[in-house]
Amino acid sequence: TESYGVSDLDEDGHPVGLACYWVTLTSRPTADVTVTALPDAQVQMRGPAAVTLNSGNWNALGANSNKLCIEPKQDSHVEGTPGQFCADKKVDLYGAGAVDTQVCGSHLGAVDHSISSSDANYNDPGVPVTGNGPEFNNTGPRVIDVLIRDDDRAGVRLASQSLNALEGSTAQYGLRLLSQPNNNVRVAVSTDAVRAAGTDNVEVTFTPDNWDTEQTVSLELGNDEVADGPRVVVVRHTLNSQDERFNGVVDDSLTINVVDDDTPGVLLLTNAVLAGEDGTTGRYELKLTSQPEAEVVVAIQGDDQATPALASLTFTTENWDQAQAVTC
Repeated sequence: TESYGVSDLDEDGHPVGLACYWVTLTSRPTADVTVTALPDAQVQMRGPAAVTLNSGNWNALGANSNKLCIEPKQDSHVEGTPGQFCADKKVDLYGAGAVDTQVCGSHLGAVDHSISSSDANYNDPGVPVTGNGPEFNNTGPRVIDVLIRDDDRAGVRLASQSLNALEGSTAQYGLRLLSQPNNNVRVAVSTDAVRAAGTDNVEVTFTPDNWDTEQTVSLELGNDEVADGPRVVVVRHTLNSQDERFNGVVDDSLTINVVDDDTPGVLLLTNAVLAGEDGTTGRYELKLTSQPEAEVVVAIQGDDQATPALASLTFTTENWDQAQAVTC
């Protein structure tokens, strides 16, 4: 008897990480009956993997001695299609009464069962089994089909969604795949701005073995002699692969805030810094946006929450474009 008439799980365990069911017999046995759960590679049992039924608990629906529970196994593969398998979830704990809602999964897990006893009526093979849950693979009620909502998706994971860079410099960032592919995946990098040069042939390749190892992409930002102010460059990542789940996926969530190097100013290379009240320090870097004609002193001030280690930084005509660090 599956709880609420269906077993459904989220692969990462949130919000649904456990599905339970009860095993009962149709008649009082003359000897102990052991029912053992046999989960497939998608799920595993939490707690005991078998229950023992006897003359005292053989029909005790809801008893802990008769209960088995299933939890998902986490993996790194994209499986199935969202909403591919759906079933009704009942209002009643034991799967009776009206429908409460419909639950769906992208792929299935399965739990088979074996039955053994010195009572010939309850000793496999051939002991008949009935159940109250849905069937998708025509394997019969002895196998519980578990709806699993996959938490993996095809795409790229960027180390940063936004970068700050100086016109004429090189912007760098890291990326990796979100999940493990079945075949090599080539990630082509392109931009929406002609002046972000050097990106036509930028490409990184991930394999099923190194998909989760971050690789560095370097983009050369074009330069001009015009004080035309800041601009934003959108970077697009297009995936190509024989794995159809990855092929054609596009991610254009990375933006580069390009600061004009023909306009005097200060470039902060980081938008946010993390520091802790336990003494953990934060760190950021800055430099000038254009070459000065004399020394430039940048005053640094904190507030009640953050105190910088330095009161100022000095840039010269020679080191103006070299980043200096501030800790706080």
